[in-house]
This record gives sequence, structure tokens and C-alpha cells, in this order.
Amino acid sequence: MTSPARWPLHPPPSAGEALSSWLTRIAAAHRLRLDELLADNLGTYTFDVFDRTTGGLDITPPRELLVALEQRTGRDRHELWGMSIAGNVPWLLDDLEPSDDEEAFHTYVRQHHVLLTARERPARLASPWRAWLPREPLRRACPTCIAGPERVPGLTLVSQLPLTLSCPRHGCYLESAYGSLDTNIIWVDGHAEPRPAPPAVRAMDQRSADALRVGIVRLPRRDVHAGIWFRMLRTIIDELSTSATHARTHAHTLREVWASIEQPIRGGLSVWRSFELLDWSIQQRLLEAAAAAIAMIEDGTIRAPGTDGALFLPAPHRPADDGRTPRPIADSTRTQAEPIDYWKAVVDSFNEVVSLALADPAQAELLYRFVSSGPGGPNNARRILADIGITEYASSQNIP
Repeated sequence: MTSPARWPLHPPPSAGEALSSWLTRIAAAHRLRLDELLADNLGTYTFDVFDRTTGGLDITPPRELLVALEQRTGRDRHELWGMSIAGNVPWLLDDLEPSDDEEAFHTYVRQHHVLLTARERPARLASPWRAWLPREPLRRACPTCIAGPERVPGLTLVSQLPLTLSCPRHGCYLESAYGSLDTNIIWVDGHAEPRPAPPAVRAMDQRSADALRVGIVRLPRRDVHAGIWFRMLRTIIDELSTSATHARTHAHTLREVWASIEQPIRGGLSVWRSFELLDWSIQQRLLEAAAAAIAMIEDGTIRAPGTDGALFLPAPHRPADDGRTPRPIADSTRTQAEPIDYWKAVVDSFNEVVSLALADPAQAELLYRFVSSGPGGPNNARRILADIGITEYASSQNIP
């Protein structure tokens, strides 16, 4: 049996490119439209790009399609899977299907607190809901990339989401374009000149690009996992859409952030709606404000009272050993015949943590976060803390 024939031309995907963009470029190389390439050139398997029931190329491409593409391009199907939204679960979002569980929104958006404390954030009901995916995919491109010598640059997966504003390569704003089945870019405004994005926006977007590319984001205090970054960014957006009435003592912080980009508080949003359901114009303002807020925390313009605000501050100074000061003499009373009881040390440490949590709600919140990161998630963490008598902590106030 002979193996399926490779396509004559199959240029490699670019960094962060969406599956649909890569396939569109392959189709153009063969002088075909995307729908023609996938309908007539996959052997016995066909894929209809117009069929909304298929899951789409960039949301959740069928396994059969990935297998066929692997055979005809030589690219590993797992690599191609990573060029879709589904390939970035659970880092980017928890689930592709909108959840009717009210806890889905709470678990993703309310685990972290940056600009506001937990008590200053009102309970939200966002059901059905899923993170970052808009009602309709965005189509945006970088004018500088489009004007490059290749003329057919890859469109990134992240540019289809309300997650970034700028091109990480050139630092200019992504501009809206009409969708198509070929590589021609038709700008919504007719013509698009490169517009340099502010440094704060470029810094935020570079972190999101790093999260998708390497899975780690470098923050001033320490590096964080991509999943933490996306959830924390979504938290900041939610905090920025909080009214001054609910923000209470820290309403002035929100006003300062919005004033820095010359927008009214909440970006003109009168009635709260989930970020994913907002018009792109409002989403843009919230992303601009999020970038400004992060920059203002880092340069000390505003204070971030939330439990995660310190991640955007420099690590505290720790003097280095000068090599001359004598070190304390090690305890030599314990001999090799006296093994360390590691389990006893664990139990003693846990009991100490519980004692602190019973006396201090701030310590209880830290214990809740630690336990909720394990099996069972937040619900199981609340049950465990309740069983040992801990009921007063920030996240206990957020139960719908």
C-alpha cells in the first residue's frame, strides 16, 4: 500500500499562526481557495469550511482533518492541534463549550485579585460562559507585516481573540480586516497605516505572546505559568468593569487608570456584561485600560491591594553574602543515626498553617487557594476548610 501523496507545496507555519491562515497560504501556493483545497485534495476525506457544525478550523478541528493534513504536509498532527483554540486548553481557557455552571465564571475570573480586594468585587452571573472567545471571531492583521516582502504573512491565532491589541513583532496596532478564503487583506477602514501602540500595550501583549509560545510569563516578582497569566489578565479586566459603588475605598484607583487613557470609568459601560459578549470597541478600551493598570502598578503610580498585586512589584532586596561574615555553625548534635521524620515535619507545618488561618482571614485565603489548586477545585477546598472550622476568608464572600 502506498502512502498518501504529499502536496507539492506546503510552506511551514509561522510562530503563533492560526491553522486557517496556514492552510489559506498553502491553498494560495497551489492557486486554490481554501474551500477548494480542503474539499477536493484530502483524499476520501473532505472538510467543508462553510459548515458551522464541523467545529471550525481554528476552534476545534476534527481529528480526521489533522490526520489528513499530517499525511499531506508532513507536519505532526499534535503541532497542528496546537494551532487551534482547542490545542490551548486548559491554559487559555478551561473548556471549549460554554458552561451553564455559575462556578465556571467564578473559578476562572475570581481566583485572583489585583486592583481590588475580594470584598470589593460584586458577585457576577455569567451563564452560559467561556473565557476569551467572542461571539464572532475577530479578523485582524498587522499593517507592517502585510507590507512586508512576503506579502502573505500568517495571521496569528491570538489575533482572532479579544486578548491582544498589537503585533508583538512590530509593536503596532492590529487592524480589522474582512474575512476571506484567500491571502488578500481587505481592511475594514479601506486602508490601514501602521499605528504604534503605547509601551504599556506592547508590554502586556508581549507577555500574552510569551504565554502561548513558551507557557511562561516573566513578571517583576517571579515567573508565572501561562494559565495564571491569562486568568489574572481576565481578572484585571473584570475589576476594571466594576462600578465605583462596588469598588468603594479603591474606586479612586479605577478612576486613575481610566483617566490615564482618557476614558470614563468602566470605559463607558453602563450595564455590566461579560467581556466576551461586549462589542469590540468596548473590549479594546478594557484591554487598553488593563495595559495601563499593569504599567501603573509596576511604576508605583497606583497601589494594587489585591492578593496578587505584588506580582507586578519588584522582588524585595535580599543582601548577598559578602563571603567574609562568618556563617552560623551548623547543628552537629544530630547524628546520622537520627533520621529526619519528614512526615512529622509536614504534619507540624500543616497544623501551624491551620492555626494561622483560623486566626487570620488573609492566611485563610492563602490556604484556600493552595487547597483549591488540587483535586476537586474550589468547591472541595471550601468543604475542607469548613470541616476544620475555617469560614472567614475573602473567597468565602464570593459564593453566589
